[in-house]
Amino acid sequence: MFFDADILIATGSRTGDETSLDELVGISNNTQLPVIVGSGINDDNAKKILEIASGAVVGSYLKEDGVWWNPVDVERVKRLMDIVNKLR
Repeated sequence: MFFDADILIATGSRTGDETSLDELVGISNNTQLPVIVGSGINDDNAKKILEIASGAVVGSYLKEDGVWWNPVDVERVKRLMDIVNKLR
């Protein structure tokens, strides 16, 4: 393993930017390690991302208006978790 890594994380260009599916597939096809998405997951892309990735780090999307410094938006959490629970 490379530097004793336990997972690999694929991210977008900056906080909240969607991770490229091409990049995600490229990483997944070239490692034995689990691949986690580090940015950009939301209601619209969760299904396609989680069909490839082993998991995701979700932050700003779960905040009111998708703004990282705002409070958590409970409805956004519920919507995303409904999608995740159907996939898992």
